[in-house]
Amino acid sequence: MPSPFTWDITKPAGGDALNIGDNQIRTDKTSLRDVLRTLVPYGTPTVGWRNVQISNVNWLTQNASYDGANFNRDDVALAASAFRYNADGSIEVMFVAAGANPIVWTSQNTFKATGAFLLGGGGLEFNSDNVFDVGTSAFRGRDIYVGTSVRIGTTVAAAGAIRLANAGAVRWRNAGNTADLGLLLTSGDLLQIESGLEPSADGTLDLATASKRFRDVYVGTSVRIGGTVATSGFLRLAVGDGVFWRNAGNTNNEGIYRDSSLGNITLTTTLMSDVDASDDLGTSAFRFRDGYFSASVKIGTNPATAGAVRLANNTGVFARNAGNSADRSLIFLNASDEVEIGSVLADNRWGPGSIALGGGAGATLGTIGGSGPTAAAQSSWIKVNIGGSARFIPIWA
Repeated sequence: MPSPFTWDITKPAGGDALNIGDNQIRTDKTSLRDVLRTLVPYGTPTVGWRNVQISNVNWLTQNASYDGANFNRDDVALAASAFRYNADGSIEVMFVAAGANPIVWTSQNTFKATGAFLLGGGGLEFNSDNVFDVGTSAFRGRDIYVGTSVRIGTTVAAAGAIRLANAGAVRWRNAGNTADLGLLLTSGDLLQIESGLEPSADGTLDLATASKRFRDVYVGTSVRIGGTVATSGFLRLAVGDGVFWRNAGNTNNEGIYRDSSLGNITLTTTLMSDVDASDDLGTSAFRFRDGYFSASVKIGTNPATAGAVRLANNTGVFARNAGNSADRSLIFLNASDEVEIGSVLADNRWGPGSIALGGGAGATLGTIGGSGPTAAAQSSWIKVNIGGSARFIPIWA
């Protein structure tokens, strides 16, 4: 390669005096010492580099010379630049625009002696994986501008602005500076939140949308909807709010809610069991107090089609006896379509049973007229079963 130095043949003058003790090669009256004095850095002052060592700092400058106290531009109309090799092994890239001397350098970049080096394409790479840091807790960068993505971990996501490995977390320090809280993807590929989740403003944001819905929601204690909600229960609603379903024809909403004016639980549609004759309304321990019905109460498989209380055939109305030991029939319609009044199911008796006739004088019947019958002749009979036997009661019209 060519020598980094040139020899200015116009110096020194051939007639310069020689000093005693000089090693000399006399050619054209020029000493070797004087020849060496003519060597200058390659190029002109503004084209090429100078090397200057100041204490333990080594400078490589362009368009800048050192006078023992300051750096000065060779040409004040041009910018100057330098590489400064510091005693700690770091390298600083310096630059200063054209202007008056002396130079006040501005550091453009500093490369620490930590194993990082520049790639030819402009990227920054470390020579050991996952060993070195960018910045420290004491000397932090202010802002980072990234065009595509930040990738953290070994096997990271293939897309996204921030790409993390599985189980990699984004965490924040809590307000009390006692714990970390954040967001992570578990080994089961579930997104896990390590703290409560709340919107930035009350009642303004949604959790999912009508077209992008969650599949299932698992809640440990309660779901609370509304302003002032119930203080207990799994589903806690405010007064006037309810649970509603879309009807089969997709024309209306039907459901259950608490009336805001009366405080009653209100149904907007029919209440029914999911399986016929399998569920109860209340229990023996938890009973409703009163029932209010506008039309009828229907009991049984094929109840009557009219009446306030509509019963099926071969059913009746019963009451508990005074000793709480048996049931007494008040009124019953048997399989022969006969109305049984006051009978006991075991022997189908009416009242206390038949009473034998006595041996005294004959009974005197009342006369017709007044508030009684008006016809003297009997018009029909009433057939009753007493003690399992048919009995007849005469009827006058």
